Amino acid sequence: MAPAPSTARNWTAKSCWTYAVLPCGGIGVDSDTVWNELHSSSAVRTAVGCLLELAFKVAAGEVKNGFAVIRPPGHHAEESTAMGFCFFNSVAISAKLLQQRLSVGRILIVDWVRWGRGDPTGLGDPVGGRGGGP
Repeated sequence: MAPAPSTARNWTAKSCWTYAVLPCGGIGVDSDTVWNELHSSSAVRTAVGCLLELAFKVAAGEVKNGFAVIRPPGHHAEESTAMGFCFFNSVAISAKLLQQRLSVGRILIVDWVRWGRGDPTGLGDPVGGRGGGP
């Protein structure tokens, strides 16, 4: 049986991010995943929201296709782990919501630069995807 997906209801202290004081005096998950108390929360939520809006418009046929240039990136973030500049995996979140809300069966994710660590795990594929994973 597969483990239950992480939700606000079943998160534990173990699955929440652990912040550290960095050498520069800032707060972060690691040396390259820095959390800014004033801006990071809204930035990561805006990035996810932008991609969600685009994905749902494409799926609904409102636009023919789309290309999202968003920051911060999300491809390294795993289901319950922030890393590599990424806090939320925008692509995995969008794909899951398209499957759940619109019953989309298959979704193609194209990452021509580098398949991120979190993309396959965020989509329930622990081995890194087919034909393009690490």
